[in-house]
Amino acid sequence: MDKYELTILGTASGLPEADRTHAALVLTQGSNLWMFDAGEGASSALLRSNLDPEHLKAIYITHLHPDHCVGVFMILQYLHVKYFKDKLSIYIPGGAIEVTQQFMNQLYLVPGEIHPDYSLKPLEEKHQLTEDVYLQTYPTNHLKHWDELDIPKLETHSYAFRIVTPEQSYFYSGDIREVADVEAYLRKDDLLILEGAHIEYDAVLNMAQKFEMKRLILTHALPERKEQLKGLQARAREIGVAIEFACDRYKITI
Repeated sequence: MDKYELTILGTASGLPEADRTHAALVLTQGSNLWMFDAGEGASSALLRSNLDPEHLKAIYITHLHPDHCVGVFMILQYLHVKYFKDKLSIYIPGGAIEVTQQFMNQLYLVPGEIHPDYSLKPLEEKHQLTEDVYLQTYPTNHLKHWDELDIPKLETHSYAFRIVTPEQSYFYSGDIREVADVEAYLRKDDLLILEGAHIEYDAVLNMAQKFEMKRLILTHALPERKEQLKGLQARAREIGVAIEFACDRYKITI
């Protein structure tokens, strides 16, 4: 049986960059694909990685900031043009399903009228991807400050994901407000994939020591923080932690 591999397809933060795709990860096993977040450029990133969008089994979205979800629309457009007729489940925070579907209808991505038989479904606490692979979801505080605004039907839930395969447990933070958002969920056997746009880097080092991490992967960092990242990497080496900076199409080796 082919082993499972996780690739970070897109690593850009919320700021568009000329040479980076927005947030997207893909788990592969043979030709089977499962996507976690699908920011702008996700469909092109799949093709550049020689991965066929027609082999997608499901898409899971941590939250509905555009840099994490708007790639879904072009994936569906691609599948429609390719006359793909199989089912595709797209999991999003449940409170946004109604308004998101209304918007997608305005984009002519109408279920039953385009070729992929897609459906929006609510993220649940646990999703069984295959017999031996599952996804666990964990709420974070990334969007909770929006609760202060009285906006009808605004979905303010956001999530981190643990993706467990026979080879490895991966913990993908999604976007968070601070490291404390995910600390309570971490296990020592997790390989942490941490966003670098919103967090304090001193807190990253403290967390790495607390969980005795030997390795973590940083993605989604703002371009202006590059010098800070170099300093963080050097400081991490001093305490025995290898921090890797993901680039687009970064295949994680175990």
